[in-house]
Amino acid sequence: MQLRHVLGAAVLAPLSVMADSTSSAHNFNCGAGTPPPKIITGLSNLRTAENLAKRAQTTMDYESDITIPLHLHAVTKVGDPMDPDVLYKQYLVIQDAYAQYGIHFVLEGMTRYEDDKLSFFNSTRFFGVGDNDDRMWYVGHTRKGGYDTLNIWFYDDMEEGMNGVCTFPHDDDPQDSLWRDGCHVLAGTMPGGDREFYNVGYTAIHEAGHWLGLMHPWGNEVGTCDGDGDLVDDTPPQSEPSFKCPVKPDSCPKHPGFDNAWNFMDYADDTCEGEQYFTPGQRVRMHHSYLKYRYGK
Repeated sequence: MQLRHVLGAAVLAPLSVMADSTSSAHNFNCGAGTPPPKIITGLSNLRTAENLAKRAQTTMDYESDITIPLHLHAVTKVGDPMDPDVLYKQYLVIQDAYAQYGIHFVLEGMTRYEDDKLSFFNSTRFFGVGDNDDRMWYVGHTRKGGYDTLNIWFYDDMEEGMNGVCTFPHDDDPQDSLWRDGCHVLAGTMPGGDREFYNVGYTAIHEAGHWLGLMHPWGNEVGTCDGDGDLVDDTPPQSEPSFKCPVKPDSCPKHPGFDNAWNFMDYADDTCEGEQYFTPGQRVRMHHSYLKYRYGK
């Protein structure tokens, strides 16, 4: 198998069809799920500091623009290498989305790899009981940079309904597990891909949001409007994910505001009319989280 290191070209080509990843159902699923208690504690501490600074009208360092190194990787079936232009087009989607929130991703490298077995990613095995030696070698060998560098891997196929998964930041990540840090995304969700309803490239934006400390708007538990939610104050309470293209959904009618359907951290279709967004509070959280837990590490 050949590992190719490439830099994106100027001409952007459509994504070729990826086998076994097409689905007509609106069954977006993110494997990030509920963060472990230590992550929740860390995010709660960030929230407390942000609220104290707001009340004191203090200007914090996390209000300035930040620059983040980015590496993109693709592993596909043998004989079907991903066009580097597709990776570069995905980079542009990420960069354009985050730049308006003062976060600038700089593409430092891209790799392409062909392997029939590794082109399928199982997040439960990878983050749970562990994966095979070939997977660990591949991810460990291709991951670049430190804890402050985002790496995203794209695969031909993932578990049924899975679009992506990513790690959350925290302050005690051991150096020997650095290779596990990053995002893993279904290639069909890239711009022009074959993942119906989710093929504009927004899944990578969603997963990068987790890497920067954002939770899903419904927080730890589906089905409740009470509690801390996603630990960001300006995202209205929401009890369940949003699918398709809902108009002002309100899963918590006794609380002010509508659901965050058009938020990058929800599950609404990429192809809905209207622009997806992050809230001002989410912007602060991403900056704060990166500077607190990742910058310089």
